[in-house]
Amino acid sequence: MNNITPAQGKYLELSGKEIPSYLTREEVHELLSQIKKPHHHLFINFLWSTGARVSEALAVEVKDIDFKAKHINLLTLKRKKILYRVVPAHDGLLSELAAYLYQKNIREGKIFNFTRQNAWSMIRKYFLKVGITKNPHPHIFRHSFCFNCSEQGLHPRILQRLAGHSTVLSTMLYYNPTEEVVKHEFQQIKF
Repeated sequence: MNNITPAQGKYLELSGKEIPSYLTREEVHELLSQIKKPHHHLFINFLWSTGARVSEALAVEVKDIDFKAKHINLLTLKRKKILYRVVPAHDGLLSELAAYLYQKNIREGKIFNFTRQNAWSMIRKYFLKVGITKNPHPHIFRHSFCFNCSEQGLHPRILQRLAGHSTVLSTMLYYNPTEEVVKHEFQQIKF
């Protein structure tokens, strides 16, 4: 479990939710630097860079990637209706996707051809290799994406849309400022 400030503890008491385990940006970069298999690297980078649920990532097809518009359509499988959400993609992920698709001569169909169980065991293997002791599960990259975005000041409503949360209350779990951040931000307020 990550360190929790008194202010975060109060929020948690009110919300009844626990702050989920997540990886820091440095931990993700260290993990990615140890992955030599291109499809494993791409999958974990995809989870980290898009905040996709594992089922959404495994459902992505070539047609869902728009290299020109720099976004990816994610099929949200959490609800009973078929819904897509558009997630912007950064140049590094798009370059890795393009290189992988070209190298493997993939022109249509799914990009990741393995199961959820394979994803779990792959992630567990790399956590052990790097020495990360946090719970090794695919959803940790979704939490890491959300915390990374919130720590860099992304507006909660934008993160809500990117993550596909049904309410902003789900998103607010990732906004837990430290006392130093609260003081700094308050100093910017004019009276």
